[in-house]
Amino acid sequence: MKFLLKQLATAIVAITLFNCSVEQLDSRSEENAQDTSETLSSFTCSTGVCGARLTNNGTLSVDLAIYDHNNMLLFEELNIASGGGATTWQSFPTGRISYTVTTPATSLFKTVVIDMADCMVYDMEVAENNMLVTDQPTLQD
Repeated sequence: MKFLLKQLATAIVAITLFNCSVEQLDSRSEENAQDTSETLSSFTCSTGVCGARLTNNGTLSVDLAIYDHNNMLLFEELNIASGGGATTWQSFPTGRISYTVTTPATSLFKTVVIDMADCMVYDMEVAENNMLVTDQPTLQD
């Protein structure tokens, strides 16, 4: 009986190993790096400045408001069109920044607060399911 259990356990591990697939991470990271460099080409980096933009790939229009640490409005764009509408890159002083994305049709909203440093950019995306894809901000070289 012990021998049968050991064989069964070995068979389960072997089947699991043969059913796993390997994804090439190198090619994906190169593609992501290329996409990021292309999208950041219109953002100008300088001391004391960070930036953000939003792309709406959802099915509903959205609003974007960006606030500083004192809740002072730095940028607002209303009715960003669905299906690929986007804001331009917005530059503002570094520090604790709040990004609020609202879907007026449903009264849904999400606020993300990030401590932005020099040359840090936050490229936000609303996905096809109308949910905010909240990637971490990146530093521009």
